[in-house]
Amino acid sequence: MCRDAPDAMVAVGDGIRLGTQECQYQFRGHRWNCTAIGGQSAFGHVVVVGKPLYTHSLPHARPHDATAAKLTPQLSLSGSPEE
Repeated sequence: MCRDAPDAMVAVGDGIRLGTQECQYQFRGHRWNCTAIGGQSAFGHVVVVGKPLYTHSLPHARPHDATAAKLTPQLSLSGSPEE
């Protein structure tokens, strides 16, 4: 998926960021507030190469985020790269 649809991975990364922010907001007054232990990313090792974002572990990515990304202009679903 990373090679075939790099724009999708960017959208997944955006969904992770938005989900984490919402989780931290919803649980802001609680002991567990979606922060990572020791400052480590909750989503594993992240490598940025050029524009695409590649993640090795996405345990909290929500299907809704990927579906919503299909509706955004940054994600091409036609199979052909946009110039």
